[in-house]
Amino acid sequence: MQSWARASLADPSGELAVAGEAPRDWDALLSWWDEQRAGLVGELGGDPDAPAWLPFGEYPPTVGSLARRQAHEAAIHRLDAIIAGRGGVSMVTFDPEFAADGVDEFLTMLLPSRRTEHQSEGSVLVHATDVDRLWSLRLEPGTRLRSADPEQPFEPDLSITGVADQLYRALWGRPYRAGIVGDRSLLEPLRAP
Repeated sequence: MQSWARASLADPSGELAVAGEAPRDWDALLSWWDEQRAGLVGELGGDPDAPAWLPFGEYPPTVGSLARRQAHEAAIHRLDAIIAGRGGVSMVTFDPEFAADGVDEFLTMLLPSRRTEHQSEGSVLVHATDVDRLWSLRLEPGTRLRSADPEQPFEPDLSITGVADQLYRALWGRPYRAGIVGDRSLLEPLRAP
């Protein structure tokens, strides 16, 4: 993932944004990973408005967008590693603002950029209680997921409520303690890629 991100920074047009092949030897691979990580951290530290290629149409094609995507990708995979090690899941708590940003990125950028259409119909309300943020979504058959008009109040068919950390986990399909009330079939189009 880091070599792909570096290729995206090196070629903002996306025409040549192909990651180099990783070494097959374990020791060489570990060194290569370290080089990719260090290089990416340095490259993402530049101008956030500089161009970068992203395959998601909803994202502005900038270094800042790529940095945001990489931060949430790394956070979720960190959680995966902890879960795989079977310990400490409850010991890891994401900062409320960071987790809320991850919820926002997932609902407003990643899901709408999916090329697949769903067959669900209904409304979803996601509420991060600790940072007092709301996301309203409308699902209509044969369309992509879209945000509901904030000026139009509605009674949600499905509500997902909790602290931002738990919503972040729930939306990415990791163990969570968020409250889910209503038509659970509406979770399907919200499933993480």
